[in-house]
Amino acid sequence: MFLITGGSGYLGCLMAERLHKEGKRFISVDCLAPSITYDEGIYENGDICDKEFMNGIFRRYNVDTVFNFATQIDFKIRNQRDLFTNNVRTTEVVAELCRDYKVKKMIFTSSNSVYLGNSSDHPFSEKDKPIPADEYGRSKIACEKLLEKYDGEFDYVIFRCPNIMDAGRVGMMSILFDFVREGCKCWMIGDGQINHQCIYAQDLLNAMFMALELKGHYVFNIGTDRISTIREMYDGIIENAHSKSRVIALPKFFIVSLLKLLNRLNLSPIGPYQFRMLTTNFSFDISYIKATLNWQPTLSNVEMLTKAYDYYVKNIESMSCNDDVSANRSRVKMGIIEIVKFLS
Repeated sequence: MFLITGGSGYLGCLMAERLHKEGKRFISVDCLAPSITYDEGIYENGDICDKEFMNGIFRRYNVDTVFNFATQIDFKIRNQRDLFTNNVRTTEVVAELCRDYKVKKMIFTSSNSVYLGNSSDHPFSEKDKPIPADEYGRSKIACEKLLEKYDGEFDYVIFRCPNIMDAGRVGMMSILFDFVREGCKCWMIGDGQINHQCIYAQDLLNAMFMALELKGHYVFNIGTDRISTIREMYDGIIENAHSKSRVIALPKFFIVSLLKLLNRLNLSPIGPYQFRMLTTNFSFDISYIKATLNWQPTLSNVEMLTKAYDYYVKNIESMSCNDDVSANRSRVKMGIIEIVKFLS
């Protein structure tokens, strides 16, 4: 049976939907209640860091594959040290139980933020040394190193993911979506000629299912191979929405310095990860995963972003900014950016 940790999160919900469509039984575990349930699913609510709670799940069900998606995200959590501790403890508990209960395979989602401290703008391969710069990236590296200790105990595959996009993805994107939806000026840092790579969620799920056939342990950098610039992404979503918005370039140095100050004062949700993605080329070399899995991405950045935007507009009445929904499935609180939108 499949086990999904973080089953009420954005990717966890998509995985549950995929397993439902394929008629496969699964267990979904999360501290948040699921928004949608399926007959094929068993839903457990609790703290994944609680080993006793998780041990009960492994004891009751015959788990043979774990999709370990549970994670806390930086823009939703103010205590960054707690974020680090929670993310590492979650993986530690799940890995120990995978060993104890002879689980065959773990699929783990890491992040492109493990390279956040590397200022190079070349496409990163799996051979490049990770240099994290925030607690989220450091937590993901710590989890990767932790899994190395279980090499030989169970097979595991790590996917280092850029922004995962599909219908239903909200999170930080809600800021841009609201500007475009309301026809506001869309402020862009610099000239927007920064390459930014995303991954279509369904392409990621396809790769995960392909990886179930692999023996041993693997680390894959994953993303689309049709990468767009920030300007192309802005223009694409504005055109798709038939919005009156127009893009306005702002001086890079002054704006980044201001946004960093506002973030430190808790007046803006935009943090170090967003600064890096909006100001420096950032992409993965995906030749290794293509060759190993015979996998191919299908959508460009703009195509997946417009899917997310269209879903957002159709479902905005049901979306909120509260803590009862996972970070990437809810809108963010704009803080002082709300004033900027009003004046735009």
